[in-house]
Amino acid sequence: MGLFSKLKNKNSKPMDNDSVYKEIFSMISDNDEKAMAEITECLEKPRLYARDNYDVFDTKGLVPTTVSDFKVKWLGCIQIMVKYGYAREFGAKIDFDDFYKQFGELKIVSERGIIPPEDEIYLDYEINSWISCIEHFWGKSGMCVGEFDINSILPDDYKGRSRTVFVCTVEQLEKLSRLAADAGRKIDRA
Repeated sequence: MGLFSKLKNKNSKPMDNDSVYKEIFSMISDNDEKAMAEITECLEKPRLYARDNYDVFDTKGLVPTTVSDFKVKWLGCIQIMVKYGYAREFGAKIDFDDFYKQFGELKIVSERGIIPPEDEIYLDYEINSWISCIEHFWGKSGMCVGEFDINSILPDDYKGRSRTVFVCTVEQLEKLSRLAADAGRKIDRA
């Protein structure tokens, strides 16, 4: 492969890969039938999803009628995970009580009863520290907090306003990160 073809491949937009998205969100939702049915709808009819969920895009500075299918599919699937309780979106200025309550409502956290006691989490820090304390509490259980990258698709004025996180095993997160990269997206540890 020549230099120019390497540059072209490096700079070209990644192909949208619906099957990779389905694998990602199936893993996060433990293949929840209702959530996956909506994921399929979003992937198959992104224009319709954007129209029917105008506020999801508008509140992030994206015009649903003009945003690319590539962005609609990613953000739409993430919002479906939020809707069904597999992910939570936290504003940059969230206070501890709201964070603790909402984090505890994540399906995997509530079903497994793995939210640490409030006094195990340092109150005088911010969300990064709270997440670190939670993961420390989990110790060697293999659980961790992952985060979807949505900032890369948002207008500059909206970047950094919120974070969307989910809980999974460290092993799952490694696979999710690889899959997301294959689809031209990013999932990482929060």
